[in-house]
Amino acid sequence: MRLTLVAYEDLQAGDLVAVTPGSAGRAQKAKITTNFETATAVGMAQNTAATGNTVVITTDGPSNPNVYGGALVPGTDYYIGLAAQLVTYDQLKTALQGGSYSFGYLCHVGTAASTDQIGIDLEPPVYVIPSAL
Repeated sequence: MRLTLVAYEDLQAGDLVAVTPGSAGRAQKAKITTNFETATAVGMAQNTAATGNTVVITTDGPSNPNVYGGALVPGTDYYIGLAAQLVTYDQLKTALQGGSYSFGYLCHVGTAASTDQIGIDLEPPVYVIPSAL
């Protein structure tokens, strides 16, 4: 499913986005080291949009193949990274542990179907303590 929202902040194609009361119902980057609300992604931005402009969000199904063109590994699970972009589990673990975070959220986005597309199948965030990963 695709929906169109107004960007709360500048968004890049491929950013995972959340919608919170703090953003007044607009799309903001999902932030996995802040709180459950901002870590709960509703989908992936399919286009780049400046603050106040519209952005198309894919909530499930295949991503736009131009967003991560050639950068994905088929069959690999991807998660929301610190910069709201897709990362592997190992990349996320390294970033959380190297950043001295006391907590974070593990947010599974989906599994890459090809080098160009991921099947977006968002799961609820799971609270984690980085040193225990």
